[in-house]
Amino acid sequence: MLTLRFVPGRGSTATHPVQTSTAPPQTMTSRDDLISPRALAWDSWRESTPTTIEVTFLTGPASCTGIHATVTETPQDVTIDLTEGALPSSTECQAIALTTTTTVNLNQPLNDRKVRQSAR
Repeated sequence: MLTLRFVPGRGSTATHPVQTSTAPPQTMTSRDDLISPRALAWDSWRESTPTTIEVTFLTGPASCTGIHATVTETPQDVTIDLTEGALPSSTECQAIALTTTTTVNLNQPLNDRKVRQSAR
């Protein structure tokens, strides 16, 4: 059974419910070949290492949907923007939203910089 609940955390800008189940979230890697890409707001983030951030969001199955991550760094902020789109090889896809993660790399350690997104 799938349960949805709101789980705010450090850096959370969540306004969507977060999927909770025994299955781990699906993982996606940024791609450049998406069909009909559109902005995708992410729900939360966590610092994995000083130069790596894991972003959590809802999107379709990885067999049909892909994402592209763009990172812009300033001395004060790190802006992480996601776009989602269909994969070139996808045909018929289920209309479901799955909790998904992607990892982005920073050029400099995060330290005290704020993590933001443009899509909200």
